[in-house]
Amino acid sequence: MFDYTLEGGGYETAFVVQPQTTTGYTVQLLYCANDRYLQPLCVSLASLAHHHPDIALEITITFQGDRPTAVDAVVQTLKAYPLVRWKIIPPHPLPKGMSDKLYYSLEMYQRYFAADILPDTDKIIYLDCDTVINGSLRPLWQTDLGTKGLAACAIPGATRTATLTGQKNKPYFNSGVMLINAKKWREMDAAALLLRTTKAHFQYLYEPDQDILNLCFMDDWITLTPIWNVIRPYYIENPDFSTSTADMRNICKNARIIHYNSQYKPWQYGDNHPRKDLYLQFKKQTPFRHEPLMGKTLTAVIQNTLAALLPAGLKEIMKKLLGQGPEQIKDHAAVQKSPIPLRPIYKDREIDINQSP
Repeated sequence: MFDYTLEGGGYETAFVVQPQTTTGYTVQLLYCANDRYLQPLCVSLASLAHHHPDIALEITITFQGDRPTAVDAVVQTLKAYPLVRWKIIPPHPLPKGMSDKLYYSLEMYQRYFAADILPDTDKIIYLDCDTVINGSLRPLWQTDLGTKGLAACAIPGATRTATLTGQKNKPYFNSGVMLINAKKWREMDAAALLLRTTKAHFQYLYEPDQDILNLCFMDDWITLTPIWNVIRPYYIENPDFSTSTADMRNICKNARIIHYNSQYKPWQYGDNHPRKDLYLQFKKQTPFRHEPLMGKTLTAVIQNTLAALLPAGLKEIMKKLLGQGPEQIKDHAAVQKSPIPLRPIYKDREIDINQSP
């Protein structure tokens, strides 16, 4: 039987579930979620616990929204895993005046505060909610970070760092899976650095937190093998990827973490991700097991059925006419073209959020 208790006060008040036993081998993990991502959070947690039956996991979840409902959902998801200790806390607040200047949700910026949210650990595995674990994370946790600030997976062929800084041939990582050197982050006051840089450049950000993390840790991160963050483009034909077809197939075959990172999600009707089955498999271990796929209406079923009957060439023509590219992720019309170079904003140059940088 699991019991949860309240700890702390203010924004730090937490629902905490203690494990019944422990092996003494503890992996520290961080998720940042809200009501909209409660289902994928639980699916990710179910897959994580499933692959670590004999390892003590300590999971912290910052949650914006109905926390009692979230607690009940997580309790039901993890009730069969006695080695898991977890807690749900409110999101770390942003500086006054900053939240209404940003185009994206509060949860997206929570990873900035990872080392402060977990002040007693030297390393943290950060995971986006739209990930499914497909094997043990022990090798990832045991990665030697040395003096580097983090470890992450590079996006093959990405040119975003060059766009941001003017420096070519600099890799750009996806921030949905990171092994964070929490000790170094605290020593360098990474949260303050990331916030100052965001304040200075927010109108130029394309992938907000990811751009800033890449900017501030440009030469301070270790490249992980892609199996630790297999994003959607690995599973589809993508001419921008500088990875051979054979290598892409091998990466997909050996994926340890599958990241459903585009606008198309496996909990949505009509999504065709090749590993949607894995998401649905672990969904059965959550309280959302009987929920239908989002957007599954009679009209959508008819449209999807008719679309399947159309020749591929005609489908592409219709997509172009409707303005629906195969991998359009979001509308970035509000994002201004950035001046080059952008630079991290250190303490000697404080930026007022209400003034131009």
